[in-house]
Amino acid sequence: MLCHELPNPLGAISNAVHILDAVEDARGQSATQARKIIARQVGHLAGLVDDLLDIGRVMTGKIRLDRSPLDLHEAADRALRTLRTAGKTATRP
Repeated sequence: MLCHELPNPLGAISNAVHILDAVEDARGQSATQARKIIARQVGHLAGLVDDLLDIGRVMTGKIRLDRSPLDLHEAADRALRTLRTAGKTATRP
């Protein structure tokens, strides 16, 4: 049931933000701030829904996880490079 019910309201909220962007009289500072908050929270909720759906798929056997050794140093360096490229973190000392 979650697969079908949760994404629908998120899509409607996301579309409402796009409509607000298109309406000229909704361009004030308050409206702009509200749109940013809505858009950020929709992204957060969408990520949570995706995670829940993935967990459901793993639990029902629709997704199989393959375990393998992981070099944590390399994974952390890769993540930091990605964040630096996006301008989201300071460089490492």
